[in-house]
Amino acid sequence: MLPLAKGDILIFTDADVRLTPTALDAILSPFEDSTVGMVTCPYRAVSGRSLRERLDVLPTNTIFLPSIALAERLEGVRFAFGACIAIRREVLEEIGGLDSLVELLPDDYALAKGVRSANYRVALAPILLDHCVSSSEWRAMAGRHLRWARTIQCVRPCAYFLTILTHGLPPALALGLTGNGLGLALLSSWAAARLLSTGFFRRRLGLSVADLLLVPVSDIWAFLIYLGSLLKLPVWWDDRQLVLGPGGVIVTVNGTGSQRVHRRRAKVPQGAPHPSG
Repeated sequence: MLPLAKGDILIFTDADVRLTPTALDAILSPFEDSTVGMVTCPYRAVSGRSLRERLDVLPTNTIFLPSIALAERLEGVRFAFGACIAIRREVLEEIGGLDSLVELLPDDYALAKGVRSANYRVALAPILLDHCVSSSEWRAMAGRHLRWARTIQCVRPCAYFLTILTHGLPPALALGLTGNGLGLALLSSWAAARLLSTGFFRRRLGLSVADLLLVPVSDIWAFLIYLGSLLKLPVWWDDRQLVLGPGGVIVTVNGTGSQRVHRRRAKVPQGAPHPSG
């Protein structure tokens, strides 16, 4: 569709992202600064009320979103979210366009790095969008979360590995189960800090009081996804199995229906991170 698009700023959104009537104003506002080449949007996950659906949204809303806020404060916006990206047309052309990103799983990150390499800034839009997630079964949900984790791991492996420090429940739970006073104190401290901080932003995150009771279960789920991502198994996108190479290059796609297989090395846009670099 890109050749048919008009305008100086292009906006890409996923089909499952809900835009409000004022969303475009918020997305476009950072471009008033001429140094901004790309704008990306933070989002919260929204879904139904079943146990699976609540566990689907909790990691995004209680782990992913706080991580975004912390990263922005510590190092600025060095990333982009494929859910919603806006970019100046001239900047996109300067860094090589979209075609060269087709074979990359972390294409949004590569696009953001290309923008930064061209001496433009990436900014967060002052809006929180809704990502309407839906999984028909547990396996599909696990595959999607694992794919997201592997995407982050591909682009920042060392930083991703160190996120083990943010998984506080498993060690706190292990110590608490020993029954000694120190272990119980650590488990209680974790529970208080985690639930109070989540409860404070509960309404903004679209969480119910019942969701707070599921936070420990969600944290264990997130820890299992973290462990699974370290195994570097093939990841799934719907019914397609992706075998990844260095830097998140998709080297093989196995379609369960057509059994389509391809092995092509990605071309990387000028200024974007090289897959093997």
